[in-house]
Amino acid sequence: MKTTYKKIVEIHDLYRKLLEMPMRAGTARDFVKHFSELTNCYEKIAEKQSEIFEKYGSTKEDGTFHIETDRKEKAGKEFEVFLEQEIDLEGFPISVIDDELQLTPMDIIRLKEFIDFMPPC
Repeated sequence: MKTTYKKIVEIHDLYRKLLEMPMRAGTARDFVKHFSELTNCYEKIAEKQSEIFEKYGSTKEDGTFHIETDRKEKAGKEFEVFLEQEIDLEGFPISVIDDELQLTPMDIIRLKEFIDFMPPC
């Protein structure tokens, strides 16, 4: 499945919420497997963020990073270009029976690319 890092960032909290919901064992197993792949993506995002901080900023005495105002726009643009990069996720979308999870309509809109909601049998 083709997607972007930006879309993965957008579903992070929602996907973690789903991992806490009861579901059939087979579906739960699929979610765990796929969360592992998403975790790899989150690690790449964090690495890129650190790389950009190091490139455009400096470390303060308290250990936090600081980017000067005149460099923030460049750093932000570079990170945005990275987030828009198209990537391929294997094994997505996950097939889930509609009545298996309790979701809001907005949850479904956010997840439609990552989960194939099937009608109940």
